Amino acid sequence: MKKILISDFSRVLLFPKDEIYRSGLNKLYGQTSVNGGKFEDYFVLNEDLLKELEELDLEKYVFTTGTVQDAPEIKNRVSTVFKKVFNVPMIGYKKTDGNAYLKLCSEIGVEPNQAMFIDDTQVNVVAAKTAGLHAVVYENNDQVLGEITEWLE
Repeated sequence: MKKILISDFSRVLLFPKDEIYRSGLNKLYGQTSVNGGKFEDYFVLNEDLLKELEELDLEKYVFTTGTVQDAPEIKNRVSTVFKKVFNVPMIGYKKTDGNAYLKLCSEIGVEPNQAMFIDDTQVNVVAAKTAGLHAVVYENNDQVLGEITEWLE
């Protein structure tokens, strides 16, 4: 059976450098763009996880809310790991709606039970599970890599 991996972007693959910052990363990206700040002064890419995901022999996709993943500073790196990036406007449903994951799977061409979804937000994980995906809340790299390995067995 074909299996695919779908990951959220913000706070799974990209983190704010300021660990105290709690607002959205798309909002922060918009502010840094307007202020002329350097991307790397505000963000850190989760290279350790990206390297591990790169080694997995399965198709990988991003499903995210905004557009920070399109930043020129990281866009090429993201495209080396993920086949395609989907965002909420492309899918037409919020990530809290199970229909988003059904439509996403349809777009990719897999059944929901063939997909694993990783997100840092519990409500999005619950929505993905209701749609039939295997879904986990991202806590840290070791935890999520363990979940992926177990799911692939």
